[in-house]
Amino acid sequence: MMHLPHLSFRAAMMHWSIIALLGINYQVDSSEKCRRAIPEVCSKTTNDELSIESLPSLVHARRLEEPISKALVGGEFENSDFWETNGKLLRDAWKEYHQERKILSPMNNTYLFSPEEFDIDAMIHPHLARAVANAWNNPGHASESIVRKQFKQVTPDGAVFSTQLIQPLHVQALREEIDAIEASGLPTRRPNGMNRYGHIFDEGIDGAVALPSLNRYCTDLVDRYVRPIGRMLFPEDI
Repeated sequence: MMHLPHLSFRAAMMHWSIIALLGINYQVDSSEKCRRAIPEVCSKTTNDELSIESLPSLVHARRLEEPISKALVGGEFENSDFWETNGKLLRDAWKEYHQERKILSPMNNTYLFSPEEFDIDAMIHPHLARAVANAWNNPGHASESIVRKQFKQVTPDGAVFSTQLIQPLHVQALREEIDAIEASGLPTRRPNGMNRYGHIFDEGIDGAVALPSLNRYCTDLVDRYVRPIGRMLFPEDI
């Protein structure tokens, strides 16, 4: 996997988590998540705004004992009963977690994924963003050729390409968001058997990280960049 801020688009097409997209490998078990939870949050009884009455799902979800991931194959189905049973609770808990972040860190500028201010194009490297915008506005071989020039063929068979996708500032912000998710104290489901410490960003999946802002990030990134470029580079596969 390429070092940030580069990535393989083939890898991006196969893995639908931020971890895979950014090449980040966080190895934090469930007990460590709880130990790293925000101190103010753990002391809910001393904070009226973060009481069990105001954030009941978040409090209850943090009390769940997350099952240990062991499977090497079919990891996405591992402990499915736990995730299905607690799916609604966890979705509600992530909504309350979003509220909690605003209360605890109202001036936190690293929390850039506000649905009201979100702009995927501003996060992409300017050269690629301009080339893709031109291709959307002026579809054709000429505009596609400009997009292709933003990619370097890594392997002789043309199976892997690389490019500078996300601007370094936004890569750092994504890392900080993932750190915050790891420190949230909430159980998170693994994406697959090869990715024990990754996260799923899809509100429709039980156990996924159901933050609207990050879900929108993944959707916009795939819809506007990854999928159309993947079809251009790998027309037979996508």
